[in-house]
Amino acid sequence: MPARAIVLSVDGFAPASLQPYGCSWQPTPNLNQLAARSLVFERCYADSLDPIASLCSMLSGTHTAAGASSAAPFDSTGSTLITDSPAVGDLPLAKSFENQIVVPFEVPAAACEEVEETSLANLFAAGIDAISDSTQRLCWLHAASLPRCWDAPRSLCHADDEMQLPEQTSPPELTGQDPLEPDEMLGWMTLYGGQVRLLDLLIGVLVDAIDSSPACDETLLIVIGTGGMPLGENNRFGLVTDDHRSASLHVPLIIRIPQRDPIRSIRICQPWEMARTIHSWMNQSPAGLLNDATPAGWTDAQSPTNWATAIDGNGAVASLQTPWWNLCLSGTEAGLFRKPDDRFDSNDIASRAPEMTQLMREQAELALQSLRDQSPRHQLPPEILSGSW
Repeated sequence: MPARAIVLSVDGFAPASLQPYGCSWQPTPNLNQLAARSLVFERCYADSLDPIASLCSMLSGTHTAAGASSAAPFDSTGSTLITDSPAVGDLPLAKSFENQIVVPFEVPAAACEEVEETSLANLFAAGIDAISDSTQRLCWLHAASLPRCWDAPRSLCHADDEMQLPEQTSPPELTGQDPLEPDEMLGWMTLYGGQVRLLDLLIGVLVDAIDSSPACDETLLIVIGTGGMPLGENNRFGLVTDDHRSASLHVPLIIRIPQRDPIRSIRICQPWEMARTIHSWMNQSPAGLLNDATPAGWTDAQSPTNWATAIDGNGAVASLQTPWWNLCLSGTEAGLFRKPDDRFDSNDIASRAPEMTQLMREQAELALQSLRDQSPRHQLPPEILSGSW
């Protein structure tokens, strides 16, 4: 049978809420099982805080800095896009799919009583119908509702009997100027966790549908976030537009490759690399992210081209992630954080390492320019790769 690909992309998908990424405060058993059979990327970073811009980079195969093309680089024959966002359905790139299905979500006044009533369940039901159609070689589910509509049954929230959960179904967007009491923050985090557990349940249904299909052994499954979401880190909560620290950009990326052993990759990657991955899989010449499942790809984490960058709303460089450092820029200010130990960028050491900070600023501009020009990928100097300072 011909190769197939199933993609699930999710807005506001925080790795900190998932057990495969070290979460200890709630269970995600279906994602655990999926990760145990998959290629898992530990350091994948979105290239923009704008979820639609990030999704466009996935679909087009180009970094947001280079500008997304108007057509996806894979064959549209037998392809279906299923989304709960009308704005995504209207994108020119969405029209590259042979079929588009929009299942809009609405934020209800109260949480649902049953899983089947939720917005995510409606989206997945449409997606599973598309997967069941053997003529569909590419099915792409995009969930925009996770950080915007918290209608999951409260029974899914991993909370003790004494915890008072917020009654709202529309989450807050809080900055450092809007501090919450610890108990309030824990309540909101628990509600988000309930949505993630709902998503985990539905991913289990999705995987079962794939495994029961005749094309199971030819089906590539990708689960990825278009962006992260702070859950109290750096005094932020919810989708943000002005904070490019890791909690906002770090996303889960799990790829189940048929008949391949599971492996974890520490190479830094970005969602825009997905389009080439899907195209190569469909043409039975695996490349792109799939190289990380091969011995040849294991050395890429030590390469001078192992970096990721993000841009702000004005197109200027906002973040440069390297194996040992993360530089976050805000106007003329720069924050420097030690990686991988400082996972959430809590300890800014820019004032203690001014020379490294300046070098990272210079390298960030060069890296961004190589993406804009679509020239050979910029190579970082040994001073940054060594990790010493």
